Amino acid sequence: MNDYIKTIKKLVGTETIVTVGCGAIIEDENGRILLQRRKDQNNWCLPGGVMEIGETFLDTVIREVKEETNQNCSEFILVPVVLRSTLTETKYSVSK
Repeated sequence: MNDYIKTIKKLVGTETIVTVGCGAIIEDENGRILLQRRKDQNNWCLPGGVMEIGETFLDTVIREVKEETNQNCSEFILVPVVLRSTLTETKYSVSK
């Protein structure tokens, strides 16, 4: 968790906060997708994380990929995805 999020959590306690994050789909020459196992939840996910103050989406994905995989990214296709949910519903839909 970055310092900004830690600071906000100290101020609001257990209240819900909204964050912006980015993830990367990294594909090798054989079409395989890179996944990583999260230590905190022990599940598989794409490399990515929370945007820090002053960053763009591109800045965030470059930083997060480097932090989590030690790889430098040089080619990107930005794909916007919007997930909507309410506090009581956790269903997500993505349309093509």
